[in-house]
Amino acid sequence: MTDQHLFQFGFETPDQHPNNAEHDWDDQDSAAVWILSDNPKEALLWGEGIAEAYVEWLFSRAGRKGYSWREAGFASWIENDPETLKAASLIDIPVVRVGHMPELEKVGPRYGD
Repeated sequence: MTDQHLFQFGFETPDQHPNNAEHDWDDQDSAAVWILSDNPKEALLWGEGIAEAYVEWLFSRAGRKGYSWREAGFASWIENDPETLKAASLIDIPVVRVGHMPELEKVGPRYGD
């Protein structure tokens, strides 16, 4: 049975990444994607691929050298809190099936616009 799971992840933007390294800060942004999958584990694994692709796209768009989201070890999870899920259902968050990429410009904050 396919269910909708809210995948959330943290990351550093092209501005945050060098500033965090230079000043020993921990400034981060976060983003979310609804993932249609048979189970939360499958959604989490696919979401990690989306997060990696999103960060790569974000830095490429900014014309800056990026980092591997996976290697950096940022937090990611499938949200279970009912209030958070309810609030997320009221905003425009991309929805994809496992194996499909969302339009990356719709995933996170509109960096650089």
